Amino acid sequence: MTSSAERLTPAASGLRPDSGDAATAGTLPAHRSVEEILAHPDFPAARALFVAEHAKVYEAGTFPAQLGADIGRVTTLAIIVCLHAAYDPADRAT
Repeated sequence: MTSSAERLTPAASGLRPDSGDAATAGTLPAHRSVEEILAHPDFPAARALFVAEHAKVYEAGTFPAQLGADIGRVTTLAIIVCLHAAYDPADRAT
């Protein structure tokens, strides 16, 4: 029995990679039609994983609330670093 990774390789599928210039010949992935992609036995699992992983970006604890906290932290750190870089112990105004 072949693994899903083996089934997805161009050599295992019998498809040929693009025939570009000699330097890249054999290194480009094979083109697949929409029908081939949708008919692949691992497509439903791959789609579910793709959707689940990308949906994590929009969870309430992650985005946009977490993004705002991260921006605030980075901005505060940048202000502290800039103020420290301009600090002169001899000049009280700094």
